[in-house]
Amino acid sequence: MASLVPFLVLGSAFLVSGNAPFAPGNIIEDAFFWAERGSEALTEALRRSQLPREHRAKNVIFFVGDGMGSSVLTAARIYRGQMAGKTGEEGSLAFESFPYLSLVKTYSVDHQVPDSASTATAMFTGVKTRSSFLGLDATADADDCTSRSRVPSLLQWAQDEGKYTGLVTTTRVTHATPAALYAHVPNRNWECDTKIPREVHDSVAGGECKDIARQLVEERPGQNLRVIMGGGRQQFLDFVPEDQRVRACYREDRRNLIATWANHKVSLNASFMYLETTEDLERLDPARTDYVMGLFDMNHMSYEVDRNKTAQGQPHLATMTQKAIEMLQRGPKGYFLMVEGGRIDHGLHDNKAHRAIQETLAFEEAVRIAMELTSPKDTLIVVTADHDHVMTINGYPKRGNDILGERLFHRRFGVASNGEVDGLPYTTLMFTTGGSYDYKCTKILDYGGNILGVLPLRKNISDTDTRDTEYRQLSGVWNRYGGETHGGQDVPLYAQGPGAHLFTGLQEQSYIAHAISYSACMGPHKKDCLAGQNPKHPAKPFTSGTSPFHEAQHAPHLLSLSIVSLVTFYGL
Repeated sequence: MASLVPFLVLGSAFLVSGNAPFAPGNIIEDAFFWAERGSEALTEALRRSQLPREHRAKNVIFFVGDGMGSSVLTAARIYRGQMAGKTGEEGSLAFESFPYLSLVKTYSVDHQVPDSASTATAMFTGVKTRSSFLGLDATADADDCTSRSRVPSLLQWAQDEGKYTGLVTTTRVTHATPAALYAHVPNRNWECDTKIPREVHDSVAGGECKDIARQLVEERPGQNLRVIMGGGRQQFLDFVPEDQRVRACYREDRRNLIATWANHKVSLNASFMYLETTEDLERLDPARTDYVMGLFDMNHMSYEVDRNKTAQGQPHLATMTQKAIEMLQRGPKGYFLMVEGGRIDHGLHDNKAHRAIQETLAFEEAVRIAMELTSPKDTLIVVTADHDHVMTINGYPKRGNDILGERLFHRRFGVASNGEVDGLPYTTLMFTTGGSYDYKCTKILDYGGNILGVLPLRKNISDTDTRDTEYRQLSGVWNRYGGETHGGQDVPLYAQGPGAHLFTGLQEQSYIAHAISYSACMGPHKKDCLAGQNPKHPAKPFTSGTSPFHEAQHAPHLLSLSIVSLVTFYGL
């Protein structure tokens, strides 16, 4: 690490630096800190488990429902049941039947409620970081695009083992969650060259700083991805007429990155396809194609309720997932695939619960397809969210009450109750923050006409179609421009397959990558995995019951091979 002097005190990593990140209790939460935390949690999980060591995971499919916290999962479960003519509460989503469940703490190094960049970095690299950072630990400078604080991800670990890799998302492929797999930038908005400040470019030797899109097609591990599917075509085009530009990043450096991607595959003498429509995807022959890039929209892909379902439209997330798995299954050493249902998050940010629910169900269908195409004997499937939102399920609605709001039997369903003060109905689903602050204020006057106060009055929704996909549930605090905010609640994680038993209890979000590393024998815990390949009981990654960081204070020569591996992988 440039200009940093590492030393150990009381088992924690401290760094002397003039540019120190947020450090609660004077402990610098850098890659070394989170590597130690992840290793200790993994050791404890292996110690707790009474199950014999299962076969290692040849394949890993990591599903991320962006913003898919407990409330939207519950609402989606109820909605799906009600669409099948049931009351809804008694049902479950496909992945909710997985045998292992954990809760995940999502805070970032500097925020109690995180953003998607820091959470994705934690999930994919095993290192928590600061909000807006991608693929960097918390010691990085906010304006430094050549930082040495880079941390490798599951994608890199998998490729190092010869596994095929892919990513599928409904957002732009350069958006925060997918970008954390391959990019290293201190600002998630640097998706193309025009989003990087000129002074940042000028500060780099040679006068350029690689944006996220360029890192995807020009650098490892991005350029080695066998499957890239999602939106964000505009970020890769050398020119887009101003009247055709969407509200997203556009290039001014005249680089056609789609051509760059294709030329790289030509240099490998590999077969490849570039896709823009469902018809293109249907023509894809997984058995005869080595690489595929599908950019199905200039911006994010459409919401499921708006999706053009014709051949010239956009494919379903489940269809993309199926094609991705069929391509990656050709890998003789297995594969790693990340699938993101990214627009769950966007529906919630807009206070549009119906859209978020439909996106959640589309995401569930993708998981269901993966379950059908794979075996839990050799494929670890992990399903989780990067963070929660602030949608609530409130009131005391009756069993079977329409979760969105439909008129049934001449009664108003979807309404939880009437307010005790104003007597007006309110929906079961609401938000604590957002742009749907639909209140009017009435002055309270005394008998002399003097203003005593102001009484906020909610809109009467008795004649409003609360099931409409454009309906915005009421928010308590008005965020006119920022929209609804993320929530800081713990999020659930579901797992099945080899290594799934490591996902129990309450864990740091950064722990996920460590557990997958061990389960798939790749990355920093590869040696530990191999050493405990077929033990009677799960092997511990350390040679003693105490942290080797603690031992190192008194006997540095006893530093275990596990920690040497971590130091190597995290560049410490």
